[in-house]
Amino acid sequence: TVAFVSGRKTHFHPGDVEVIQTVCDMLAAAALRKKTEEALRASERRFRTIFEHQFQFSALLTPDGRIIAISSSGLRTAGISQEELEGSLFVDGPWFRHLQNSQEWWRQQLAAALSGQPSCRMEAPFHTSDGSLRWAMNTVSPIRDQHGEIEYLLVEG
Repeated sequence: TVAFVSGRKTHFHPGDVEVIQTVCDMLAAAALRKKTEEALRASERRFRTIFEHQFQFSALLTPDGRIIAISSSGLRTAGISQEELEGSLFVDGPWFRHLQNSQEWWRQQLAAALSGQPSCRMEAPFHTSDGSLRWAMNTVSPIRDQHGEIEYLLVEG
């Protein structure tokens, strides 16, 4: 095989061509992987930016109601860190302590979302970090995976 390398005619043996092709394929795969990883990081940044800077309270839960992530507004309202809440049951969160009716309402809403019912809206009470009692309009929505199974629950208020 003959090729021009740096303007000079160069002869390559068939084994050399295979090695060069393999190296080129590896470089192309690495470049594609890098581009894909950059796109994934950009997508994650967009999601985080929206989640963290929205006005309303949002929480992403596992189907059994455990906290995966909570927006900054929810953390500020509770006066608590993400790490302190992560993995705990949403209904046991600081917003609903001493509000048994509110905890029961949330249990019902989470169960309804798991059964596939559309988002339900209702005004419910909650406590702020200073102990004040407030009311907010809330929704619980099931988030489904590519197979239609409920992967997460999204709570907004």
